[in-house]
Amino acid sequence: MLDIESQYLILMPMESRSNLNKIKELKAAWEDLRDKKPQVFNRDAAALLGCSEAELIALECGEKNVRLDIGDKLGFLNGLKAFGDFLWILRNNVSVLEIEGSFDFTVENGIVRGSGESCLVAAEKSLVHCFMCRREKFLKRSIQIFNDKGTAVFKAFLSDESKIEAFDRWIAGNFVSENQSQEVSRDEHCSADASKHCCGHTKESETKEIPADSFKRILETATMSGEAIQLVVGNRDACQGIKAQIRSVKGMASWFNIMDDKLHMHIREEEIRRGIVCKCGEKNENIFSFRDANNAPVLRIVIPAGGVIDQTLGDQVSKSMCG
Repeated sequence: MLDIESQYLILMPMESRSNLNKIKELKAAWEDLRDKKPQVFNRDAAALLGCSEAELIALECGEKNVRLDIGDKLGFLNGLKAFGDFLWILRNNVSVLEIEGSFDFTVENGIVRGSGESCLVAAEKSLVHCFMCRREKFLKRSIQIFNDKGTAVFKAFLSDESKIEAFDRWIAGNFVSENQSQEVSRDEHCSADASKHCCGHTKESETKEIPADSFKRILETATMSGEAIQLVVGNRDACQGIKAQIRSVKGMASWFNIMDDKLHMHIREEEIRRGIVCKCGEKNENIFSFRDANNAPVLRIVIPAGGVIDQTLGDQVSKSMCG
């Protein structure tokens, strides 16, 4: 006599049976990879396994993770503030920006904007897949939001562990989706492009080239000057920015890092292939844009005109602008 699972599989449509097999195979491969590389990040694991990061998160729905329904995006995002500060993480292939704080969110013309001591901007239709994730170690609860292709838009980690029980009750009572399947559908036709709201775009005629590794000199000078600068990291769906004084920078292996109390930034040095600078706006600020191998903007640094950093970097900036 067939067991219950075998009877169920016989009754399933062929397409569903195939999807179930793929999920089992991916789950086995994911467990094997974690055994071999226990420190691997989900994003890197997804690349190695040939899937999306959202697919890996969904594999643990019903176990550690919960799929959420955030049809009321504004209510959901503004509701997070009740639980104190979160660690907000936004990244692209080259740069990662981590800011601890909270936002007041608004939605207008399809753009979600979070304002506070820092800022977060995202295309509303990019917020497709949302999960509440649990882990046993530091930062035990997180909200992770992915676009239609399963790529992370941004993540928010609950900072105050004393709020975990209240946070879990709030999620369970308001946002748990009826769909807790371990499958993530991909819609290849609804991808948004929020990049114009993110790392900034200027006409090529207004810019001049600078060395690709100039970001290190700018950040090192900022730590010595005590002057606040603006940092922005963006991807295709969202961007995050902050204006702050930089206190500590450090190179580690292939990464260049800002390591302050409530602000961390990590930059893959070898992946920055191009740097450009322009003077822009009423304040005539210096806007440094750094690009990857595909000429996509991955990091923007804005320093005030006439300040300590501007004067210290004056030769480099003025020579670049005069060509």
